Amino acid sequence: MRLAVTGDADSVEQMVLRRSVWLEARGMRSWRESAEYLAASASEAAGNLWVVEADACIVGCVAVEEAGGDDPPWGWTAAELAEPAHYLYSLVTDPTRSGLGLGGIILLWAVGRAARQGRGWVRLTCEHPNLVRYYRAKGFHPVRSLSGVDGEFCLLARRAEEIPGSSSSRSFTLSR
Repeated sequence: MRLAVTGDADSVEQMVLRRSVWLEARGMRSWRESAEYLAASASEAAGNLWVVEADACIVGCVAVEEAGGDDPPWGWTAAELAEPAHYLYSLVTDPTRSGLGLGGIILLWAVGRAARQGRGWVRLTCEHPNLVRYYRAKGFHPVRSLSGVDGEFCLLARRAEEIPGSSSSRSFTLSR
């Protein structure tokens, strides 16, 4: 895992569009309308988009933010926002690399990174029941469900903990 840089924008956008095709083929809402925005975040000075590579190609990404500032994470209570936590957004993996466990690798990295940085929690929001099941299988627990403009959302959390080998310098061998 490494922070995205300006030169990653096109690769991130293409990966997000490939995932969008995969989601749309399954009747799920996709990232298509957010692909350009997410790719542009690779160039932001704040540097909150992280990427994972395989064979010199970007095959996954996740945005990691902390509570605070003018735009706190949606749906969390004031008490939850006061706790040190990392909030995950826009976790996307390349569907051409299905079966390699990229999402799980990214989640373990995030849980370990949060612990190393003294955060107590890793939190995320998702809308699709299959994703809720996926995150639960990865150790996240549902905190609450909320209705939003775009439908129902589930807020999930997992305690941060040191995960052996989850540092950002870890390299993975990805093969089918």
